[in-house]
Amino acid sequence: MSFKYRDHRGSLADSMETVREFQTGKELADCVHGLWGMTGEEKIEVNRFAFDKRINWDTYIVTADGSPVGMTDGPVEDFGETT
Repeated sequence: MSFKYRDHRGSLADSMETVREFQTGKELADCVHGLWGMTGEEKIEVNRFAFDKRINWDTYIVTADGSPVGMTDGPVEDFGETT
């Protein structure tokens, strides 16, 4: 089952311009590590945040070692081995 991800930006409009679709948590983790210039050792977590009626997303916050990097439109599992 696919899910959408958007980068953390200053405004919702700017953030929505970065929407990507993924199939697995591993794809998301690999993308986040690459986008933010990380080593791949950072722990990626996805936790429920709130329902955003502006965009109709059941929003989950994505963090890397505790720092927010983006949001998804639902829960994410299967991080597997990241590169």
